[in-house]
Amino acid sequence: MHSWIHSIWDRLTPADRIVILLPLALGLFFVLQDLRAPRSDRARVTAEGQAELLIDLSVDSSYRVSGPLGMTELRVADGRVSIVASPCRQQLCVAAGEIWRQGQLLVCAPNRILVRIPGSSANPYDGVTE
Repeated sequence: MHSWIHSIWDRLTPADRIVILLPLALGLFFVLQDLRAPRSDRARVTAEGQAELLIDLSVDSSYRVSGPLGMTELRVADGRVSIVASPCRQQLCVAAGEIWRQGQLLVCAPNRILVRIPGSSANPYDGVTE
């Protein structure tokens, strides 16, 4: 270790070290749990609570799904699906990125669109809190 890191570490109390190391360990735990989830070859899209579309993730393509606010655009590329455009104001669904493992999901709540990879996640915990 570099001497300045060693110097700082030596000044920390045991409680300080726990506050630093515990979140790092938990983050690593959740990342490793997510990586254990098997990949999937399909995704199910639901609009306003009604099953609308089953997507084959092995074929690169684009889809448009209608919701109460308008059209939400999905893109499948390299075995992953993402929401690339939506009429919702905050665009959180677009910022959520891609999904490809069993149990993962994307949600556009204002437009009532849900994209889910069927199957169960290896991680019983969700990174989103209520």
